[in-house]
Amino acid sequence: MRRLTCAAWQTAFVVLDLGFETTVEALHREAAEHNGLSLIGIDTPSPVMRVGNLVYRGEPDIVVGTDLLFAVAGPAGPTAGSAGPTAGSWAISSTDGSGNSGNSRECAGAMHHIGEARRIVRFKRVEIRSCDEAQANAKAPP
Repeated sequence: MRRLTCAAWQTAFVVLDLGFETTVEALHREAAEHNGLSLIGIDTPSPVMRVGNLVYRGEPDIVVGTDLLFAVAGPAGPTAGSAGPTAGSWAISSTDGSGNSGNSRECAGAMHHIGEARRIVRFKRVEIRSCDEAQANAKAPP
C-alpha cells in the first residue's frame, strides 16, 4: 500500500456564484442560525449547496480568465503562525460583468494572494418539497 505524503495533495479553489438573489450578510446570518453550510457533489454536473435552510442547485460554467483570491489581514494584522486567512478575513466582492464591482467590502489590512480559481459553479436557489405535495400540486386543476 502506498502512503500519501503532503506533496501528493493539491489545493484547488472553485468560485461558488450565487448571483444577486441574496447578500453576504443574509448568508452569514442564515448559516449561523440554521446549522451552517454544506456542499454536496462539487465534482458532479449538478452540485447542491445548503446554507442554513436555503438550498441551491449548481451548474459548472465556463471560466474566461482566472479569478485571483486574496486574504485580508484584520486591523491587528495577521496572527503569528496562522496557516491562512481566518473566518471573516476574506475579501468579498462581486462584479456585474462590466468590470464595475458591487457589494464590495473595504479592506482595513494588507491583502495577501492565496490562490487562483479556474473553475466556477453557478448556483440558483431551489425549493424543496415532499413528493406527495409535488404530486398533489401537479394533479390540481389550474
